[in-house]
Amino acid sequence: MTRIINWINKLIIGVLLAAPALSNADPIHEAAESGDVDQILKLLDGGADVNAPDLDGTPLQWALFSNQIEVARLLLKRGANPNVKGWDGTLLESAALNGKTEIAKVLLKHGANPNSGDRSTPLIRAVQKGSLEIIALLLTQDADPSLATPDGTTPLHEAAHGGKLEIAKRLVDSGADVNALNGIGRPAIHFAVEKNHSILAAYLKKHGATPGKIASITDLLASADAAQGKTLAEKQLCVDCHIVDKYGPPLWNVVGRKKGSVNDYSYSPPFEALKGKWSFEALNVFLARPTEVVPGTKMNFRGISDPQMKAEVIVYLRSLSDDPVPLP
Repeated sequence: MTRIINWINKLIIGVLLAAPALSNADPIHEAAESGDVDQILKLLDGGADVNAPDLDGTPLQWALFSNQIEVARLLLKRGANPNVKGWDGTLLESAALNGKTEIAKVLLKHGANPNSGDRSTPLIRAVQKGSLEIIALLLTQDADPSLATPDGTTPLHEAAHGGKLEIAKRLVDSGADVNALNGIGRPAIHFAVEKNHSILAAYLKKHGATPGKIASITDLLASADAAQGKTLAEKQLCVDCHIVDKYGPPLWNVVGRKKGSVNDYSYSPPFEALKGKWSFEALNVFLARPTEVVPGTKMNFRGISDPQMKAEVIVYLRSLSDDPVPLP
């Protein structure tokens, strides 16, 4: 026990003796935080590293965290890295998210990459903040209006989700892809409809939001295998949601049934508005791109792109009936 106590005492004494040296190890960070330009010049002229990191960042990060813009300008002129990343992303991301237009201008002037981010992008951060000024600034500096995060979210997805019509207009005018899909296959218009941003949804539709042309599967139906279709439906979780757990309306007699017509099922508003019947081709189009064909649907399903697979699932669905609809 005595040996342990002696070891702990030595450790404490060692830390106390080292503390002054540690606190003075990076005076350039303290000068950056306090805005002491003269001290920074002195340190830099004396050989201090303008990009020296400490536990909380570089001198430039310290300066910007403290809103010391003049210090930031000086550090950038002396070679500070404008693209350094911190806990909340790049400096430009942080400026965009916090609506710091002047800081964003300084960073861009000194080489900050408008398309570099950490799990997001400066443009998406500006959209989240709702800053049209920073959005315009980034776009004039060649920010990509369709650049997505790792999960597929684009600036237009973010604007549509938040109902930010003027921002969406600016993005579309700058070339944003209105039909870009996020990681689970949803376009921007899906979120506009889901969140009841009807004017924004109408704008996106007017400016090209569409599932695009989907090839017919009529010629594939006669030879399609219903048993294989059942296996595919089970793998795609169609059976789990529509039959086992009953999250979706029942699939019995779905082929040929009027859309949105199951009496005891609570459809989402977009589904309630659908017209017509679930014909073979209507199912083909819907199953290809559900959230593009019916934006705002509750159905969490990316879709089936392969025509043969769709045909097999559809003939399986046709079999779920005492009186199957004749094949075309």
